[in-house]
Amino acid sequence: MTVDAVEYAAMAESLGLRPGIFPALAVQNPSVGQVFPFEQGKKITEQIVETFVLDIVEGRVQPGPISSRQETGHTEL
Repeated sequence: MTVDAVEYAAMAESLGLRPGIFPALAVQNPSVGQVFPFEQGKKITEQIVETFVLDIVEGRVQPGPISSRQETGHTEL
């Protein structure tokens, strides 16, 4: 998904990103609480996103630390 960094600036921290450094990229797996932030300040291109996602899928990128504000997992009602 794409998030408006101005309107939803508070989301940056829960995605492991530093506020105010945009554009930025992070991949989140909400079912297990994993977040994979891409190094901020680097150029983001289609090829870079594709490589980053493939690196995550193949286990070459480890998830970042979970923010204290971020929910981990979910519960069934």
